[in-house]
Amino acid sequence: MAKRIVASAVVLFLMLAMVPFSAGPASAQPTAPVERLNTVLLDVMQNADALGFEGRFDRLEPILTEAFAFDQMARLILGPDDFSALSVDDRAAYVDAFTRMSIATFAARFNRYGGQQIQVGQQREIRPGQVLVETVLQAPGRDPVSLDYVVREIDDSWRILDVFLDRRVSEVARQRADFTAVYRREGLTGLLAEIEASIARHRASG
Repeated sequence: MAKRIVASAVVLFLMLAMVPFSAGPASAQPTAPVERLNTVLLDVMQNADALGFEGRFDRLEPILTEAFAFDQMARLILGPDDFSALSVDDRAAYVDAFTRMSIATFAARFNRYGGQQIQVGQQREIRPGQVLVETVLQAPGRDPVSLDYVVREIDDSWRILDVFLDRRVSEVARQRADFTAVYRREGLTGLLAEIEASIARHRASG
């Protein structure tokens, strides 16, 4: 699995450079989607018990769909060739399922508050039009956790394309390794079923 994720990360690094973007002036700074996301994440954690899973999902849905380029991420994860080969309806179904799974993952992970703070750190351009925004999740008595976001200017706004945990694990690369295995074995029907099962597991976790 580790070798497969590393290989996927190399492929992803090359494909990210091909994601179309606007060269015009962006409506905000590269940190803008990350800062908005952090504000909502802290609010969701502070009210996690009262909201429950469904409440956290509903609170996160609008900010996540605004901050993340889920359609571009879904394309990168499946692979541009396989994604392009899907029918229009199948693409829409896949992107919708992937988006809901991504929101469910956040709703399940950010499910309690223990004095955490999220700080935005440095930003650096990693290739033209693409910036890495460093953030640190700090909680009293625990080691800090790095959550770094790859953002790109798409249609005059900055959108998140990937998240790196502890500056080494790409969420898109990890999902690409998993999704590709299922898609090769069971096709889109099997992949969609696996995504829905993942959403159900997150929901059951409360």
